[in-house]
Amino acid sequence: MLEGVNGQAAKKLALVLVRPSNLKEVCQRLTGEGWSQSIITSPDDLVSRNPDTVDCLLLDLSRKLAADAVLAWCERSSRWRRVPKLLITPVGRPAAPRTVPGSKTDGQLDPALKTVQALFDGHWAETPGERRRQYRQECHSSATVRLRETAILLDVSSGGASLELPHGVPPGARITLPVSESPPALTALDAQVLSCHQQADPARFLVHVMFLGLSPGVERALQRRLLLWQTRRVEGEVAKERSGRRHDYRHRCARPAAIQVQLTAGVLDISAGGAALELDHALPQGTQLSVPVLDTDPLLKALDAEVLSSNRSNQNCFCVHVRFTNVSPEVGQALGEFILDLKAARKGSSGT
Repeated sequence: MLEGVNGQAAKKLALVLVRPSNLKEVCQRLTGEGWSQSIITSPDDLVSRNPDTVDCLLLDLSRKLAADAVLAWCERSSRWRRVPKLLITPVGRPAAPRTVPGSKTDGQLDPALKTVQALFDGHWAETPGERRRQYRQECHSSATVRLRETAILLDVSSGGASLELPHGVPPGARITLPVSESPPALTALDAQVLSCHQQADPARFLVHVMFLGLSPGVERALQRRLLLWQTRRVEGEVAKERSGRRHDYRHRCARPAAIQVQLTAGVLDISAGGAALELDHALPQGTQLSVPVLDTDPLLKALDAEVLSSNRSNQNCFCVHVRFTNVSPEVGQALGEFILDLKAARKGSSGT
């Protein structure tokens, strides 16, 4: 029997998603513990409900697709994300009993239900200060992430450009940047980072890049654009520009530019709500990026994400925590299946 804080019997509401063959016995056990139940079959049943009145979601492991869809839908709302979610094995199926942390459920369910915290697997208990509400699977792989942000385009020449960014990027990183709004050939040029230097302001980095793979047509368009800019400058300004290390004309811009930065990151772990990445530089909170999860699945080829925090993990690297955004139910289901497959594969390899 679940007891309230003061020992009073507490009538709580559980939303139940189980197979019809298990429904009667599950509901009997919940009723015996003082729980009221409401049956759900899909995320559509949650739309009209107030999450503040729901004390837990009870999901049957054998209804994997429906359970994953409900979990993915809950991730899209901070209020539903706070509702404790419990996965059960079908009644009568052999399984090692698991206890649910009291702080998550304010009590225990009948042990015969073989209750486990949704995607819990003991990780919360072992990790003080854990903030993610989903099981996080270790990966230790690498991926090319793409950052979407606004930089300050300081100057442009026929061979490269200078940018100001709010974070550092390692030499060799790839960047796509617009040199000019017209012609279209100059709206997205590929470049490679040559150097990156932190300025007096810790949040400002000077980045020099070199253009890569310019076709003859793009080179001619860039030269024409630079010539047009050059004719608008007085001779004294041009002479100053030639005092730099670049031998060609350097046009000063100092204007915002929407760029994409490709960085090779280590993927430390992944969950249904986000991931932990290892990078050479910290990223500001709120930085937008895309994270490839599984190239062979169109739904997981590039997930939108935003940076939550960056913490130095050692002398040379930072651990960057990101949260997945704009996750549809279909993407959430595919991501959940990928994590479970990854978990099973790692358990299989460790057991052999």
